[in-house]
Amino acid sequence: MKITVNHILDAYQGIIDGSVSRDEISTWAAGCMFAAEAGKLDFDPRQDEKTIWNSIQFLSGVDLFQYDHENNPIGYLDDNAGLEEKILEIQKVIDMR
Repeated sequence: MKITVNHILDAYQGIIDGSVSRDEISTWAAGCMFAAEAGKLDFDPRQDEKTIWNSIQFLSGVDLFQYDHENNPIGYLDDNAGLEEKILEIQKVIDMR
C-alpha cells in the first residue's frame, strides 16, 4: 500500500468539508497502521515518512469525543479548526523541502 502526503491532506480536508466521516478516516488510518506492521506500507516520498506516520497516528483517533464532568459527549477532541492547523503544519513541511 502506497501512501503520500496528498492522501493525508485529502483525509483532513475530507473531514473538514464533510465529504468523508471521521469514522471512515479513523478506520482508514488504522488500516494503514496494520499495513505498516505487516511491512506493506510504502511512504512516498520516503523523506515524508515521519510527517505521514505522525498524521496516520493522529487520524486513527480523529473520531474520539471529549466528555464533560458528567460523562456527556461535548464534541470531538480535535475540532475542524485543529484539523486545519494540522494541514498548515504539513504544508510547512512540504514547503521546506
